[in-house]
Amino acid sequence: MRHLRKTLGPDKPIYIMGYSTGAALAVDYSLDALGEEELPRAEALVLISPAIGVSPAATFAKWQSRLSWVLGMEKVAWTDLLPEYDPYKYGSFAVNAGDLIHQLTLAIGAKLDALTTRGGTGDFPRTLAIASSVDATVSMGAVVDQFLARVGNEGNEFVLFDIDRLRELQPILAKDPQPEIQAILGTKILPFTITIVTNKGPETREVVTKVRVPGSQSLSVTDLHESWPRGVHSLAHVSLPFSPADPLYGATQSSPGALHLGDLDARGEKGVLSIPAGGILRLRYNPFFRYTKQRIMTFLGQ
Repeated sequence: MRHLRKTLGPDKPIYIMGYSTGAALAVDYSLDALGEEELPRAEALVLISPAIGVSPAATFAKWQSRLSWVLGMEKVAWTDLLPEYDPYKYGSFAVNAGDLIHQLTLAIGAKLDALTTRGGTGDFPRTLAIASSVDATVSMGAVVDQFLARVGNEGNEFVLFDIDRLRELQPILAKDPQPEIQAILGTKILPFTITIVTNKGPETREVVTKVRVPGSQSLSVTDLHESWPRGVHSLAHVSLPFSPADPLYGATQSSPGALHLGDLDARGEKGVLSIPAGGILRLRYNPFFRYTKQRIMTFLGQ
């Protein structure tokens, strides 16, 4: 950041955009910058699928990692051991990585505690957080409870993508984030603007935005003129940053013979492929990428 400020000069604003752990690192840095004058401050943050809170199981990751040093228990060092077919993302996940992310979230909480006690978060960069209401990696509720509800600055926004609420999908839902969404909206005073992207109604895949601004308890509804694609029931942690046109993770294969992971069409007997079913089913692109990009550019004033 010091090098960037020196390169840009004193007049140009700096923005930080972070995805997942990168989002948590952006928050951690910005909290440090509030108390250290020599650290350049960002004008604004954009946090995508932010790892502000992780699974409670991460609490035990440190002890699981230590067990992996015992002879014959090397596999304990891994939460998942999967084939490595993705050129940009590990399929396997080390327990130590989960422990480090957990420690980072604890550090952010401790810094927020210290700063709020002294009333020192009012100068925190205005922040746009974007998340899916269902996320197998990080906690959507933690973005609100452990971060947005605690910082004392103005101009923060939270964009939350609901699941596809088409009526025919309701009987097969194993997880419905509606109670968590209602808990957020049930808060009398929200210090940030929240936008819910959800179905216009249970009979259609068309979506609307429902927006609640600070100081108001009502929702303003706007037609987004976009729809859930057939066969897509929700977004995913890994899908938010990627366009449907992405050659690797997008909706369609860019050229014959090219590696394409965005819409794996693989059907047959179970157990034949080395890729687990969850890896095939997980969405890797954002069908509402155009809207997401527009929100980011508007927020940054571009």
